Parts: sequence; structure tokens; C-alpha cells
Amino acid sequence: MTRERERLEEEREQALRDLLALEVQIRTGEVPVEAGQRLRTEYERAAADAMARLDGLDKPGTHTPSRVSVARTLAYVVTVLVAGLAAAVVLPGSVQPRPANGFVTGNEVTQSSVVPSPLPTGGDAAGTALWMRANVELFGRNDPAAALRTLEQLQTRPDLLPETRRDVEALIATARRELDRNGR
Repeated sequence: MTRERERLEEEREQALRDLLALEVQIRTGEVPVEAGQRLRTEYERAAADAMARLDGLDKPGTHTPSRVSVARTLAYVVTVLVAGLAAAVVLPGSVQPRPANGFVTGNEVTQSSVVPSPLPTGGDAAGTALWMRANVELFGRNDPAAALRTLEQLQTRPDLLPETRRDVEALIATARRELDRNGR
């Protein structure tokens, strides 16, 4: 591929990219319609000129574009514009708002309105395991009755620190509220 061909192809591609960007800018109001029309004509002319000169490279000794090459060039430009405009119109309607801290895909896991309690301070591994199990049952599985049974088991432990006992009692109250709210 010659440098002239590469330069002309890049010129053509740049003019087409400019056309697509201009369509979006006009649609969003970034560029006024009158100025956009003027720029569109200029970009279309630049793309058509580059395409015609590319066709002229294929035919040695000719520098004027044929009707076929001009028609092909215009068809190419119109196709790119229609595709760009269709994408600019269809895509924004397909994009849905994303919740705060949500995933880009929109596949959020159903989140509980209640924030899980922190791990208790002090205690042993068995007590911590019971605490975590109660939180999973209450907030993860939405089973306040099972959480209540686990919390009552944890509450009977004699080695609970006063702060941890208060946390357990608070979570028991939350589980009971959830039971009452769900009518279980």
C-alpha cells in the first residue's frame, strides 16, 4: 500500500468519524443546527473527495472521479450516517439508569433494606460463628425465625461480653420486628 493511499484512507476515515461525531453533537445541542449543517456539508465533501481520489489511484492516468465512484462514495457516506444516527437514537434509550453502587450490567443482587450488624467483639470462634449464622439467616435468607433461634442460643452463652450481649439483644429485636412485619 502506498503512502498516498494510506493518507487518503486516513483522510476518508477521519471525515467519516467527524460526521458521526457531528451528528451526536447536533442531537445533544452541543453544536447549533445551522453550524452543524455547514460542517456536515464540509465533512461530506472531504469524505467524498478522499474516496474519489482513492478510486483515481486504482485507475492510472485518471484524476476525475467517475459517476460510479461518486455514487459509491455517496452511498458509503449515507450508510455511515444512517448507521451512526440509528446508533445515536437507539442506544441511549436502551441504557438504563444504574442504582448507586450498582453493576454496569444492571444485575444487582436484591439488597436488604437493613444493614447487617458488625461482628461481636471478643468471644470465641463458636460465638462468632453463631453471630454470623444469625446474620445470614436474617439478612441473607430472610428467615427471621431461624435467626431468632440462633440468637437465643447465642444469648444463653455465659462468656458473652456485655457489649456483645447488647448487640445480640438488638439483633433479636430486629429479628422479632421482621417476624411481626412478615406476619410469621
